[in-house]
Amino acid sequence: MLLLGVAKGKRVRLQQAARASLGLPAAQVLDWGDWLAQPQRLPDLLQQASPALLKIDSPGEDSAVQQHLLSLGAQLLHKPVPAPVAHGQLMAHDCWFAGFAECLKQVQAQTAAHPVALCNAVPDILLMTDKLACQQHLQAQGLPVPPLLGQIESGDALLAQMRAQSCSQVFVKIRYGSSACGVLALRSAGGKLAASSSADWQHSGAGPMLFNSKRIRHYRDARQIMQIVDWLCAQQAYAEVWLPKPSAPGGHFDLRVLCLQGQARHVVARLSRQAMTNLHLDSQRRSAAEVLAAPHEQALRCFAGRAAQAFPHSRVIGFDIIQRGVRSCLLEANAFGDLLPGLLHAGHDPYQDQALHWEAAA
Repeated sequence: MLLLGVAKGKRVRLQQAARASLGLPAAQVLDWGDWLAQPQRLPDLLQQASPALLKIDSPGEDSAVQQHLLSLGAQLLHKPVPAPVAHGQLMAHDCWFAGFAECLKQVQAQTAAHPVALCNAVPDILLMTDKLACQQHLQAQGLPVPPLLGQIESGDALLAQMRAQSCSQVFVKIRYGSSACGVLALRSAGGKLAASSSADWQHSGAGPMLFNSKRIRHYRDARQIMQIVDWLCAQQAYAEVWLPKPSAPGGHFDLRVLCLQGQARHVVARLSRQAMTNLHLDSQRRSAAEVLAAPHEQALRCFAGRAAQAFPHSRVIGFDIIQRGVRSCLLEANAFGDLLPGLLHAGHDPYQDQALHWEAAA
């Protein structure tokens, strides 16, 4: 097995630890930064090691790689190259995605001449990273998703569209974001606006900036909220109807379901009193059995397996799902959704489960 990932990052560390715990040899690792510096290293490794499987992992833990992708994407889009991004700063997501897509297409070309299987195919990774295109794809596959308002150009345009559709609450999301990055939960009632977000709105000499935060911020000033929406629109943002999530003692919840080889495996309920339930935002973990009756959990697993069929060339997918009774609604698909430390299924964490599958397939 060969991993293209951040060699010193948590994801690679957990995967290697999982293999060691099972008595399996370590996977070979090609660091994202090393590949960017010397792209020929990948064909050389494929030629020398002849791995059966290549897993492309997220580059997100390496700030230098992220800056490289931003700069590359800016050049491709004929935009000014962004200055070095401060830790947690949100900016130029369209440039980042353009750079990421260009690199993945190069990886795809390099692997084409070798008998190596990709854990997740490049087109699927890119589709799942483009959140708006992904939701449209899932909708076209007949899978229920929150009603989409589509890409938005400004705060004023969003409010006009909400009025036209008699919609009082929406999520505004950066098209190429992840992990609740820049997500804004917006309510309009009685002519007043209220919003909450994991984005922290700060002012500096260079003007307003947004930063990722692990604490949810609440905004009540309409002018400030509209400024934030306009800023998100400049990053390419879209909106979808904010669906209420089912309740459980301690808050409301959705579920992350990890599918492996098209089958639902690890499931965790994410419980919070906030609009965003991502685990890194201090949401509580609950087992599916704590929040769902057994028939409803079975319906959830069947639905996730059906959703995985929308990406037939991907082996590992994380889905975020609202489950209300036997009815499911798909919030997001994530090509890098297996970072769930300590979550067990049949006694194995997600990376142990994958390692066992890969070995059995080999």
